[in-house]
Amino acid sequence: MAIAGLGCATSALAQNAAITADPRAPTSFDQVLTAPDDQPTNLKYAREQASAGNLVGAAAALERLLIQQPDWHAVRLFYAGVLYRLDDLQAAQRELNVLKGRDLSETLRREVDKFQGLIAGRGSQTRFSGQAAIGVGYDSDAVGALANAVDLGAGAPRNDDGLSVIASGSATGARKLGDDIELFATVSAVTKASIAGPEQRYLRGEARAGVTWNNGKTSVSAMPLVRHVRVDNDAYLTEGGGRVEAVTKLSPRLSLTGAAEVVHQDFDEISNVPLIVPNSARTGTAFDAAIGLGYRITGRQSIVFEFGYEHKSADYDPFGYAGPRLGASYAALLGRGSYFTLAGSLRWLDYAAADLLITGIKRQDTRLFLRGALGAPLSAFSVTGSTHDWREATRLEGALSYVRRDSSDPYLDYDSFGAEMRMIYRFGS
Repeated sequence: MAIAGLGCATSALAQNAAITADPRAPTSFDQVLTAPDDQPTNLKYAREQASAGNLVGAAAALERLLIQQPDWHAVRLFYAGVLYRLDDLQAAQRELNVLKGRDLSETLRREVDKFQGLIAGRGSQTRFSGQAAIGVGYDSDAVGALANAVDLGAGAPRNDDGLSVIASGSATGARKLGDDIELFATVSAVTKASIAGPEQRYLRGEARAGVTWNNGKTSVSAMPLVRHVRVDNDAYLTEGGGRVEAVTKLSPRLSLTGAAEVVHQDFDEISNVPLIVPNSARTGTAFDAAIGLGYRITGRQSIVFEFGYEHKSADYDPFGYAGPRLGASYAALLGRGSYFTLAGSLRWLDYAAADLLITGIKRQDTRLFLRGALGAPLSAFSVTGSTHDWREATRLEGALSYVRRDSSDPYLDYDSFGAEMRMIYRFGS
């Protein structure tokens, strides 16, 4: 939300100040030193530095502009946005208080009110937020798409496309216990029910609660969690355990992430699915760990690379497995609150033992997942691109995906192309 707000302020600047320098050539600090009173040069430098993630440099350039022209309201709003991103909420509020007493355009007045709400939410001891989404999804191989979500043994030979209704929701509440400590709780769920093609239903729910320590540079969260999965209205899997997550900033652009999770998995029997070995034989312990690097390419683009390892034990050894995985994601803000995301993962699974009761072979899987999404708030389709009402919190998102499973014979391979169209409503601070 902070980046989106800063983008709105930057848009307002573009309407209130002309930049006479070549927009294609980056502005160097030497140029600023040579012409410290050149307003277009300082403004262009500030925008470039904010986009690159150098918020301190952007703030310094904006301060120079405000010393020269204290009534340049769009620049002051831009400055407040940079201070907000620097987490200097008191200074950001001070700049907004100056603007509140000035004669502003309706657009700038609304942006000031928006930032007031953002600061109030960040400064509050208690916060609550979440989202709800509903849409439709298509899978070229509906059974294959489900098999990549839950492991149904050797697989089903049926290959048929399907259309489904997809709904999801999440809610998070948090309470600060001081400057560095915060308690939190999150619940989430996603469900998928077919309306055409193979008859199938899938539900996954999760609840977690824990504590976060954050000193501004490093954040560490620890939490117990529980998950439950149902397939065709039958309980399929219940997990309970704990998770630790950590993020540390190595530089203004680079961050290091890490996570580790251990859960006990309790599998239930599946009705109407004949199995030689009962599904409950999958019961065991699952461990997952990952380390990643996140890089902010510009103020509007970021990319993350991740390496992970997973290990699962099972009461029936051939159902246990272990292996590494690679993941990557890219996110970009496109203007007017619109965005593009691209994510993917590749897993290599080596099963623990040969399945002498079913196939007689030791199974190995390679599993691929790709998803790209393009979305925008409904306000982006208005004339100004900003409505300051429920349309800014309601997003329309379209996505394309691809899932693939390559398994050792006689286990069946799957691949499925998917498409989604969702309406997403976000609420809270």
